[in-house]
Amino acid sequence: MNIVGTVVDIQSEVDIPKAAGGSYKGTRLAYRDDKGALKEQAFHNNALKFNPVIKQALSNLKVNDKFTIVKEKEGEFWNVKNIIVGDAPSYRDWE
Repeated sequence: MNIVGTVVDIQSEVDIPKAAGGSYKGTRLAYRDDKGALKEQAFHNNALKFNPVIKQALSNLKVNDKFTIVKEKEGEFWNVKNIIVGDAPSYRDWE
């Protein structure tokens, strides 16, 4: 699954609330999706420690930047596999 968006805000080293209570340190990406809806994606600091490609992509994002998040379903969860900063090529461009 690909998520195309435009950055509204990005914050690092913030407290991200857990669903069951408590919180963890991470990066929060607020964005508007391709339909204009305001969305959020959180990244746990431990996950970024083991995925330098995503950490670098997040550090390059600025407000109003376009991006594509590539997610893959693993078990019950959709995990972020890549973040492409800028306009990602469409499927037709790959043919």
